[in-house]
Parts: sequence; C-alpha cells; structure tokens
Amino acid sequence: MIDRTWNYKAVRLPEALALVGGGNPIDWGDLRIAHLDTGYTQHRAFDPWAADGTNATLRVDAGLNMLERGTRPLDPLRGEGLIQTPGHGTRTGSVLCAPTSAKFAGAAPGVPVVPYRVVEDTVLEPIPFNRKLWLDLAAALRHAVDNGCRIVSISLGGPSGAKEFGAVVDDAYEKGVLIIAAAGQEYDKVVYPAKYERVTGVGGIKLSEGRYRLYNKYDDPGGRVDIWAPADPIYRADSRLRSNGQVSATNFGYGDGTSYSTVHVAAAAALWLRHRANDLAPVAGSWRLVETFKQVLAHSGQPLPRDERGGVPGYMLDAEKLLNEAVPPVAALVKSTYEAVKEIF
Repeated sequence: MIDRTWNYKAVRLPEALALVGGGNPIDWGDLRIAHLDTGYTQHRAFDPWAADGTNATLRVDAGLNMLERGTRPLDPLRGEGLIQTPGHGTRTGSVLCAPTSAKFAGAAPGVPVVPYRVVEDTVLEPIPFNRKLWLDLAAALRHAVDNGCRIVSISLGGPSGAKEFGAVVDDAYEKGVLIIAAAGQEYDKVVYPAKYERVTGVGGIKLSEGRYRLYNKYDDPGGRVDIWAPADPIYRADSRLRSNGQVSATNFGYGDGTSYSTVHVAAAAALWLRHRANDLAPVAGSWRLVETFKQVLAHSGQPLPRDERGGVPGYMLDAEKLLNEAVPPVAALVKSTYEAVKEIF
C-alpha cells in the first residue's frame, strides 16, 4: 500500500515545517503565492469555506479570471479529455496549500494562495496558435507581481513562449519574485515558462525512484531543470462535475505530473522565505533574491537515487537543507544576462 505522504517525506518537508514551528496554522505574515492555473473549486481540502464563498487560505477575491472576466476565478469544470484539464487548479492547489485536517494537508499548510484562472488546458500549444493565451498569462503574472505575490507557481507550459510574457518574467526577476514552473512531460524538452533562465524549472521523480520524464540534454545547463521533486503518484484533492451538473468537491485520489513537482518547490520556497526572512532582508525586492534562492536550492539538493542516462546527476529538493543552507554573501550573486523577453523559440 502506498504511503500517501511519501512525497512530502522524500523531500523532507515535515522537517522543514518543524523549523518554522510546525503548527497549524503557521503565521505566514504577508506572504502570498500566486497560482496560475484553471482556477479553484470549493473543495473540502480547503475547509472552512465562508457562506459568501471566501476562504482563509485561497484568497479568491485577490486573483483574476481571464476566461470568464469579472467573476471570481472559479473553475466551472467544463469538459474533460485531451484538450481540457478541468479541476487541475484544485488538484495542484491542494498539494500546495491545503490546511491540515484529519484527511489531508498540503506541503505548506495554510499558506495564502491567490488563484488565477488563465487556462482550460495546461498543455499549451506552440505560438502562434495560442497567442491570446500567452497574453492572458502575461496579464495574470503582471497582476500577481503588482499586487505583492512573492512566489508564482505555474503548473503549465508549452514549447514556445511569447515576448509579452517574457517581459513580465524579467520585471518579476528584477523585483525579486520567485517564479516556479513545471518542466512538463508532453514534449521531449523542457517547456516554457520553466525553460526561462530567470524562472526555476522543476522536473519530476517517481516513487519508484526514477525520473518521471527524461528530456533531451536534461543534464546540460541548457536543459533548464533546476531541481527535481515528486511527481508520481501524488495523493491530492479532486473535484468533478456530476451528471446532474453539480460539483463534487469532496473526493481525493492520486495524480501525476510535473505540475505536482512544481507545487512542492513553491511550498518549500514559501517555507524558506518565512524561515530566512531576516537573512534575506538585504536582497529582498531585487533580482538578488531570485539568485540567492537558485544558489541555495542547488547547494542543498540531494542527489537523485538513480540516474538512468549517466552523465551529470540531477538533484532532488531537500526542504530541510534548503532552510538550513547558509545564505550566500551579496557579493557572490551574479545577475542572469539571459533576458526572458529575448528567449523566443
């Protein structure tokens, strides 16, 4: 029988939580994570819900709905199949932030998350077929950056980016916003936005100790996998639309994909910012914070238990070591010269 919390244990999240007090709720201060996905549903994993549909963990009125504009980013769970992934935001969001309950807890329990509804399908077609979608993503990212989200979690991607989105990535980088994105598994290369150097790209591992997805030249710096984290199988919440049109928001089950790897790293980033707040004050609000995170993440990673391809081994997230790793001196930080606005393929 699968241990439903194997994924948290593999990357030492329980130990990291203990370093920030381990309580529920944790005092997260003004920290907020933007979650760019299909939106949210009123799943019981996020209980309690207020009568007006608001929630202490999911800041439903702080985000945007780019698809049904002018409304909360509530996922209507339309369609299902090859071209749509209804409920994806709920599933990944539960692993990111669900407050501790008898049934379930997220990797960073109760961390405030701002949901954005930007897509129906998390596998993005290449430019130019989905230019409007990339413009919507750029607008959502801009909103998150301008409204104080210090981490942005993006469990979606495609084989090409757009200069408008890249420009906002560059601005987020300059302002010290950590963007964590999924390397993907539908293509044989790392997808955008994870491929941007100024973004933290996350690959996936399986319980069976292998990489969830191998990429061409994944161990080359150009491959753009910064860190690996659990992807399969991941126990999480699940919302579905019943035949009578009502939403079933009480189910749990297993899922897989680098979407889940991403939220593990975003949660660890939140714990890191919370635990190291005083040490990070000199670099807060600038690109130096992003580079500090990337350095500490790389130095604290644990070698993957198996490397099917040989060559340079990858490293898996170790949340406890991340929080304990010494913050590098400011003089040791080097600004990335690879502007995302220019990385268009």
